[in-house]
Amino acid sequence: MTPQKKGELGIDRRLRTNREKMQLVDDLRPTYTLSELLREVGLPRSSYFHHRVRLEVGEKYVVLRRAVTDILDATTAATATAAYRPRWATSA
Repeated sequence: MTPQKKGELGIDRRLRTNREKMQLVDDLRPTYTLSELLREVGLPRSSYFHHRVRLEVGEKYVVLRRAVTDILDATTAATATAAYRPRWATSA
């Protein structure tokens, strides 16, 4: 690992997701300017604000996802697969 240069944030930006970069920027925002942080982590301004809004709004289909999960958990794996891909009668 290469030694950290003065002024670097100490992260490898290639190993971080945009959401992780956004959270890092939020944590360091009181100390540095937004443009400075976004430049250092390599995150476009639009991606930063997109992920902030997504965290604030929450998941859109959480109720539907829970209902589908409950239904699939209540059935066996074979039944769930058969319901997803109905078998067509073949004339042999």
